[in-house]
Amino acid sequence: MLEIVSRSEWGARPPRSVVTIPLPTPELWLHHTAGNEQGASGVRAIQNFHMDTRGWSDIAYSFLIDRISLEVYEGRGAGVRGGHTFGHNSVSHGLCVMGNFETTTVSDALVAKVAELVRFGHGRGWWPAQLSGGHRDVRPTACPGANLYAEIGEINRLAIQDEMEDPMSVRPGDVGEAVRKFQQGLLGWNSDALPRFGADGDFGDETEEWVRNFQDSQDLTVTGVIDGVTGALLLEYRPDPT
Repeated sequence: MLEIVSRSEWGARPPRSVVTIPLPTPELWLHHTAGNEQGASGVRAIQNFHMDTRGWSDIAYSFLIDRISLEVYEGRGAGVRGGHTFGHNSVSHGLCVMGNFETTTVSDALVAKVAELVRFGHGRGWWPAQLSGGHRDVRPTACPGANLYAEIGEINRLAIQDEMEDPMSVRPGDVGEAVRKFQQGLLGWNSDALPRFGADGDFGDETEEWVRNFQDSQDLTVTGVIDGVTGALLLEYRPDPT
């Protein structure tokens, strides 16, 4: 499951105001900072610049990624109007990679991490399954830098790769009715499963733990991901919905 460094963990200042937006947003835009920021101190510096110099209510971006450590940081977060893409902030989220990608090359690991964040947020019902594009597609700017912009196609390919290869695949971070059905199968297999949250449709840590237990009991490869084989077996344990 994707780990996100929360605002409290990186030491965010309180926002001056918060405006919520409907989920999922129809758009998702990619940015870069055009600087050399790294780690929590870098995120704090970006927030300070946006609030103290730009006069904005908070850090502009929804989420940020450290190009070196690949850590993901919560910016304004999901469902909060950002300040990242003028004219689109009420209908989109903005993902920002820390770095200047006019001059910096993009590692395969970074491409994969951005795709993972896109897939994670889509599974949570925050935004579409793929990036809508880069900041430069809607504004006269070099952002997200030529090198990162060139990787948008690959990021989008990776973001939907698992669904294309296995349309039955459900994984940690996903939410919805498909998750609920498999959770009901877990409860049919072992009534003691999911003691805290039950079949709530949220594939969190507890569900992943019980999926792993189920896979081990069935002599399957233990991955914590509900693929076609695991899913078919779980549905055999699901009570008849009628």
